[in-house]
Amino acid sequence: MTTNLIKAGLLGAFAAAGVAHAAHFNLLPGGNVGGSVLMRASNATDTLELPGLVDDLSGSDFLLAFGGANESGTLPVSTDNSVAYLWARTVQLDTSLDPRAVAFQAGGSSSIAFNDNGPIDEVVEFGSITLSAGLAIVGDGEAIGTPVQVSLRGTVETLFSSSLTGADDVPTFDLIVRDGASLPLASYQGPATRGATAFDIGFRGRVGDSIAFELSYSNALNTASADIVGTQELSSTALLDGTMSVSAVPEPGQYALLLAGIGLIALAARRRG
Repeated sequence: MTTNLIKAGLLGAFAAAGVAHAAHFNLLPGGNVGGSVLMRASNATDTLELPGLVDDLSGSDFLLAFGGANESGTLPVSTDNSVAYLWARTVQLDTSLDPRAVAFQAGGSSSIAFNDNGPIDEVVEFGSITLSAGLAIVGDGEAIGTPVQVSLRGTVETLFSSSLTGADDVPTFDLIVRDGASLPLASYQGPATRGATAFDIGFRGRVGDSIAFELSYSNALNTASADIVGTQELSSTALLDGTMSVSAVPEPGQYALLLAGIGLIALAARRRG
């Protein structure tokens, strides 16, 4: 009989320790997104520039910027030697699907193709896209000040290829979360190498907190001077994909109840032995 009571108490302790503080994120007004790209190709006598801007497609519970184009020009400008520029950029933060696990994403792709015969002195592309949002941690029945754990997890993938020697692209993602006093709570910057990498960062917060979420992607694609023969192409792709979730932080009293239950079970086992 005593053993059964102890077991029942232990089950209650496990249940109490496992109760999650129900909370979610609310997107606050005033967030913004934006971005642009610029591809420039030049030789001794001419320069071709192809700029682009992203569009703000945000709604009440999500922020979204997207832009893309397939453009072309000639270099030298008086000939039919073509330069084709295909690009896309996006950044987003979405609380509409699951406000307890907010999805975020940033990235882009670029392709620059030459159908030319002659020297190129410079080919560069600069791109940047940014997102800034305010979020509130709202309790679902939990009191203001209840502790929670905020976790940001995701992956970063980058690819680059070029038929021109000496070409390179430097993609950079910046992710930072700040508190109400603009002090950093968690941050990620990368990637350090090409390929696929993962990140897992987080911080302790409380129900009622307001946080600032900032995410950006930028790149600097360039190649040294080259003698173009036939068709040559550079291409680059980078994507950061992640979620920010809020979960329980068990209170000290729950841990104490759990440890007491485990101790009673151990004592009962010794007496029976």
